[in-house]
Amino acid sequence: MRASPEATGSQPADTARHQAPLVAALTLSMGAGPLGLYAVAALSPIIAADLGLTTARLGTLAAVMYGTAAVTALGTGRLADAWPSKRVLMLLFLGSFVALAGVAAATGYAMLLAAILLSGAVQSASNPVTNKLIALHVAPGRRGTIIGIKQSGVQVGQFLTGVVLPVAALALGWRRAIALGLVPIALGWGLSVAFVPARGTTRPAVRTSAGRVQAPVGLWQLATYTFCNAALVAAVNVHVPLYAFDAVGLSATLAGGASGLIGGLGIVARISWARGAEGRRTFRGPLLLLAAMSLTAVALLWAAATTGPLLLVLGLIMFAGSAIPGQAVAMLALVSSTDRRRTGSTTGLMMLALYCGFMTGPFAFGVFVGQTGTYAAGWALTLLLAGISTLALVHPLRRRARLDPTPIAGVPQDERGAS
Repeated sequence: MRASPEATGSQPADTARHQAPLVAALTLSMGAGPLGLYAVAALSPIIAADLGLTTARLGTLAAVMYGTAAVTALGTGRLADAWPSKRVLMLLFLGSFVALAGVAAATGYAMLLAAILLSGAVQSASNPVTNKLIALHVAPGRRGTIIGIKQSGVQVGQFLTGVVLPVAALALGWRRAIALGLVPIALGWGLSVAFVPARGTTRPAVRTSAGRVQAPVGLWQLATYTFCNAALVAAVNVHVPLYAFDAVGLSATLAGGASGLIGGLGIVARISWARGAEGRRTFRGPLLLLAAMSLTAVALLWAAATTGPLLLVLGLIMFAGSAIPGQAVAMLALVSSTDRRRTGSTTGLMMLALYCGFMTGPFAFGVFVGQTGTYAAGWALTLLLAGISTLALVHPLRRRARLDPTPIAGVPQDERGAS
């Protein structure tokens, strides 16, 4: 019987040759889904005047997208285990293309809402399928870096929308500016067709580069952190441009750039934190530090309304370096602790917590601000979320619930690898 790559620890030549384009496809897929919402947020001062968006309606868009993603997360997680990953990835890019085109063509709130709803359904597949591909094709020791890179795809999209779109909208109009995002989505589809392997590859047992076995992860503890972190990140991403414009006094262009600053710094932060976390014995320490730093960052952002742009910039820098990389470390913990045959399904469970947080945070922030007429209530909510995420990581639930590497039925043979 021929020895499998799992037995020999070798890496097939075709996997090594295609890994760079594979990583590029994974990164683009992570940014493709939420691109429409980020574009609306970055251009919110302009689009709000054209389509009649209030703060509450802006929050509702985020709630609809992430609510749809939450509802479909378990299904797309199972789909990522049951279908060939290449096919799932290609469908993800196709759906993202249609959704973003719908955002650019929207003539009213209802049409915009429909496009955002589609983007939510598509986005729910991004983490399950990308985590599945990493479990199959990336060896332990490199997963931290690759997961950090692919998770930064969300921040790449946020950075480009925050930096490019406000300027492009002045020259082209907001519709043509948003349509520019169709180019990277089409590129990602092409990379998926040409370079994503159609067959699975098994990998050696999960160990860090130092040879230490990673400790199991507390599933419910990780889920609680994921929910709170997602609600916090989404609330800030969606509302900080309008907050910077209304309360801090920045121009519409600079306010959109606030979102770009989070995205740009978040790219580096996600790669750096995920790479560093893989060398640790457990993931609890890095996650706890990130949660505590997020708490401080939110306090700085809140204070910017009375002290001025300097604290806003400092808060955005700290927020990008703490709250944004949290999900990259959480994804690394999940991939490192789960049997590869269950990676998609287990990721689907985590995505349910993630998207429930994404849905709740912006909507609640918008409602609180709308009802009180001040941003203070919204920032108090984000402080509460940051505090809960910190407390969740020190709770003894960590000892009770662990990710169990149990085989899952329905995984196709070409994605299981040799046994």
